[in-house]
Amino acid sequence: MSWLSDTVKRNIPADLNPLDNLDEKFKKAVTDAAENAATLYQSERPNGDYDDCVVIAAAAAASGGAAMGGVLGAAVGVGSGLPAARIACRRIFPQ
Repeated sequence: MSWLSDTVKRNIPADLNPLDNLDEKFKKAVTDAAENAATLYQSERPNGDYDDCVVIAAAAAASGGAAMGGVLGAAVGVGSGLPAARIACRRIFPQ
């Protein structure tokens, strides 16, 4: 195990969810963008898969954050976009 991964494991709680720490305005923007992108992905690719859906929804969530607050919003969107994307895509691809 590397020094960096040891440091990260010691300093960041395992149950930390970035979505829980967001202002409601940013949280709504990020989750709405991920939900909309996941729904659009499903409608355009009915035989798509979970992994591709997450990539697309996470990118949309990052852009949703950027729309709310420029560079800081983009950083927030990137940090919380992946959890939001996973949740949105798991609803569509429950297996």
